[in-house]
Amino acid sequence: MSHATIVFSPAGTPWLDRTVGEIVAAKPSQSRVFQSFGIDFCCQGGRTLRDACARKEVSAEAVIEQLEAVERGPAGDGSNPAELPAAELAKYIVDTHHEYLRRELPRLHMCARCVSVDLARPSTS
Repeated sequence: MSHATIVFSPAGTPWLDRTVGEIVAAKPSQSRVFQSFGIDFCCQGGRTLRDACARKEVSAEAVIEQLEAVERGPAGDGSNPAELPAAELAKYIVDTHHEYLRRELPRLHMCARCVSVDLARPSTS
């Protein structure tokens, strides 16, 4: 499936009538809610929340409850990266996400090595 340009619904549009792609584009941290319910917000991002919940056979009320909890959470600086010009968006991605990965991946690598060593050891039980 191809990726479509995100179209934002008018202000006040109920959660169920918004697309999962626009919900994540408006507040990227809400992607974790969709991931926890197994809802694809990327390739299937053009589906309304109503349709996505029905297809996954998950409670729309439960999803909305969690989305609203994220909405009430820390707002950061209030800016929406989806609204940045391309050059500024690229800088934002590098500065925010790439820098985070540069810090976290070595730690995760060490954790993975410890787990792989533990898994390679014969079981004593």
